[in-house]
Amino acid sequence: MHTANETDRPQTRLLLATLDIPADYRADRLRWWNTNSASWSEHIDADKNRGAFLAKLARKACELAGGAERPVVVDLGCGEAAFLRELRRLMPAAVLRGVDFCPAMLAQAKARSADLGIDCALGDLEDQGFTAPCKADVVTAILAMDEMDQLEAAFANISRTLAPGAGAMIVVMDPTRERQRNKGELDVWLTDGVPSDAPVLLVKTFPTRRMEPAAPYSRIVRPLDHYGDAATRVGLGSQGVEQWTHRVGIGDYSDTLTFDVLTFRKLHQE
Repeated sequence: MHTANETDRPQTRLLLATLDIPADYRADRLRWWNTNSASWSEHIDADKNRGAFLAKLARKACELAGGAERPVVVDLGCGEAAFLRELRRLMPAAVLRGVDFCPAMLAQAKARSADLGIDCALGDLEDQGFTAPCKADVVTAILAMDEMDQLEAAFANISRTLAPGAGAMIVVMDPTRERQRNKGELDVWLTDGVPSDAPVLLVKTFPTRRMEPAAPYSRIVRPLDHYGDAATRVGLGSQGVEQWTHRVGIGDYSDTLTFDVLTFRKLHQE
């Protein structure tokens, strides 16, 4: 697989497209989120399109909880906790907990969720030593799993967090649509083409000057069956995939994107 020379690359937001995950990938992600936590949180507060999308996802999470009077919901990769705040409006009696690997994002989550009864704690879903904060009736991961490199470890930790019979909702960018949206750039970066079953790391600049440094805002575009296979290996049964199209972003930097909402149930007692 050949990567394009610097002079051949298009002048776009795409800074890197590769089939090989760099050794310092996770450290770079953490550095970016720590640096940009305040600006990102302000962006999310202002993005009414994304707020409507999160509200729709919160309603889906309520469905997974069934009729439980006081369900326990854990959002893994909670970021600034915008999703959990939407969930609090719909589930005032629920126990809501967030986990994220970025201390600066957790500080934003705690500041923005004060007095809402949302408990946020540090934890890395890709860590083999991850400790679940509790046994949950519902686990969610909203646009976090497709940033992660260690998919097997992440699903194992999701399974550890779920009570038997409990449900999980994983939201990722639709891989087919993402490949289509970036096809021209991918053809330049990966000159031998992209195998249909290969995860591709995309690193882009964020479309606002307030985000520093400009990179690396990253996402791994991988086939959906990679998520399903990893879930099956840790005892999670698929409940199906829904494809949602929704507008996100602000003003000139808004776009209609396609998301996949994957749901699972834990099948057995550990």
